[in-house]
Amino acid sequence: MHIDVGDLVTIRHHSDPEKLLGIVVKKSNSNQGIEKFGHSKHIAKLLLPVFYVCSINGNFQGPFFRSELSLKQTFTP
Repeated sequence: MHIDVGDLVTIRHHSDPEKLLGIVVKKSNSNQGIEKFGHSKHIAKLLLPVFYVCSINGNFQGPFFRSELSLKQTFTP
């Protein structure tokens, strides 16, 4: 499953039903802040991207890993 900015997603295992649905607004590397010297460059490449989501009520949430999100095709209120 490929998730990118602008995709409609649901957040798995969230307790508040209104915050389950949202749009991915930012995708970034989870290696920010790691010094990239020698062997740490290899380690930094292995880290998964993180996603930030704007929920339907306008709140920004994140970071989430891909495994915490489900891609949705449509929304039916």
